[in-house]
Amino acid sequence: LFAFYDVFPSKHLALAGVITGLTLYNGAVIAEIVRAGVHSLPKGQGEAASALGLTWGQTMRSILLPQAITSMLPVLISQLVVVLK
Repeated sequence: LFAFYDVFPSKHLALAGVITGLTLYNGAVIAEIVRAGVHSLPKGQGEAASALGLTWGQTMRSILLPQAITSMLPVLISQLVVVLK
């Protein structure tokens, strides 16, 4: 917040605080949605990927995230509506 004091004029300092707070809040909500979507998948999906010799990044990109997107999509759209309100 001290960095914003020098960047924004004092008349816009309250707006900068609100924008920062809403950004951090919505970032935390979206991170929780993604975490829940990935953890909702069966554990065997990740185990099978590691048995194939895939790295953690390859497992997330190729196997887990494409499956988790289908369960995360309705909640992410709902959160987007809340953000745009």
